Amino acid sequence: MGSTPSSQEAEPLLGARTLLIVDDNPVERDVYRQYLLRLGKGQFSFLEAEDASDALRICETLHVDCMLLDFELPDVDGFDLMDQLRNMNGEIVPPVIMVTGRGSESLAVQAMRRGAMDYIVKADVAPASLWRTVVSAIDRAESRQRLVQERRAREEVEQSLRQSDERARLLVDGVRDYALMLLDPDGRVQCWNHGARQLLGYPAAQIIGQPIRQIFAPEDGVAGVCDRELRAAAHGQSCTMARWYVKKGGERFWGQGSMTAVLDDYNALRGYALILHDGSEKKQHDACERRAEMSCDPCPPVEAFSVVTCVTALLEPLLQALQAQGMPVTLQLEAAPMTVATNKLLLEQSVRALLAVVVAQASARPLTVRVRRLGQQAEVSVQDRGPGWSADQQLAFFTSPPEGAWAAPGLSKVPQLATLRRDLEAMGGTLWVHSVLGQGSTFCLRLPLMARGDPG
Repeated sequence: MGSTPSSQEAEPLLGARTLLIVDDNPVERDVYRQYLLRLGKGQFSFLEAEDASDALRICETLHVDCMLLDFELPDVDGFDLMDQLRNMNGEIVPPVIMVTGRGSESLAVQAMRRGAMDYIVKADVAPASLWRTVVSAIDRAESRQRLVQERRAREEVEQSLRQSDERARLLVDGVRDYALMLLDPDGRVQCWNHGARQLLGYPAAQIIGQPIRQIFAPEDGVAGVCDRELRAAAHGQSCTMARWYVKKGGERFWGQGSMTAVLDDYNALRGYALILHDGSEKKQHDACERRAEMSCDPCPPVEAFSVVTCVTALLEPLLQALQAQGMPVTLQLEAAPMTVATNKLLLEQSVRALLAVVVAQASARPLTVRVRRLGQQAEVSVQDRGPGWSADQQLAFFTSPPEGAWAAPGLSKVPQLATLRRDLEAMGGTLWVHSVLGQGSTFCLRLPLMARGDPG
C-alpha cells in the first residue's frame, strides 16, 4: 500500500524532507502531492498509506519528517493513530498535520490538544497554504528537537567544567552533531570539538587561543556583536545566536545556537560554552516559503535565471559609462553555471547599489566586479582600492546612503542597502561590506543557487 516513495515524484534532493500522506482516497493523496511539488519540487519525497496499520509499519521502519493525516481512516480515526504513535515513541513522532473534511472548530481544538502540529480542512487546501503548513510543522518540530539537544549538551558541559577541565574536553570532543566550543573569559577558544572542525573548517591547532569573533561575519565584527554577546552571557543572559558566520576560507553559512557563561562553585566566570549548528537548511526553507508566497502575487515576480547573464547585461553599459569618466573597471566572470530563483529586479537593484556606493568613494581608482560560485551560492562583489570606510561609516550604509553615492550615470534612485539586504535575506541571500581604512572596500551579495538545472 504505497510504502515506497511515489514514482511520480522527481528524484529528491539531498536533504529533502520525507512526507507521509495517510488517506484512503488515492485521488486526494495525489492532489496533496502535486500541490507540494508545484511550489517545492525536489524538497519533498513522498510515502503513502491507506490506513493506520500501514502508516504505523512505515513509521517503524522508515524515517518520516511529517505526516499529513486524514482524520477519517478505514480502521481507526486520526486520534487513535496519534495515540499509537505516542505509545510507540513516547511522543508523537513524526509531527502530524490533521486533515479533515469537516470544518469543526471543536475537532480542530481537540486535534491540537492531542498533539497535532496543525489542522487543515480539505475544502480550504491550496498549494501555497498546504506548502506553508507542512514546512512550518517540520521546522517547528526540528527546532524543538534542536533546543532539547542543545540544552542537554550545554548542561553536561557546564556540569563537567565545574568538576574537571580534562573531563570537559573529553566530553566536548565526543559531541559530533554540534559545533561545541569552550572559551576563556576573554572569548578566546580553549576547546574545539570535532563538530566545530567539520562545520567551520579550522583544525584545533589553528583556532585554539584565537578570539571567537573571527568566525563572525565581517559586518557583525564591525558592529561589535561578538563582544556584546560575551558581555550579555557574562551577566547571566541567555544568548540565542542566529546569524551569518564565516568558515575558514571565507564561505558564509547561517548558524544557530546559544552561548552561556560557565561559572565555578563561587560564581566566578570561568569562560563560556558556545553551541552552534548549521541552520542553512532552515534558512533555505524560510526563503523557499517566502518565494512561494511571492510567487502567488503578480508583483514582485520570481524567476529562474543565470546570474552571469543577468549581471553581464546589466553592467556592460554601466561599465562603459564609468570607463568613459576615467574610472578603470575589471569584470571577472567565473564560467561555472550559476542559476538562481529570485526576483531579477532585486538582483539588478542590489548590484547597482553596490556600484553606486563604491563609485562615490573610489574616484578614478580601479574597480573590480566579480561574479563567482562559492559552494551552493552565487556571489557578486564590487571591490575598490580607495581609502576605505570607518566602522561607523560601514554601519551607516544600512541606514542612509553616503553623500555623493548617486553621482555616477545609471546609478541614481536605487534603494538603500538596508532595504536590499532585508529583501535578499527573504530570498535566502545576504549583503554585506568589508572595509579597512587605507586598504579599500569590498561590497558583496550572495544568493542561493538552484539545486537543479541551469537555464543560462
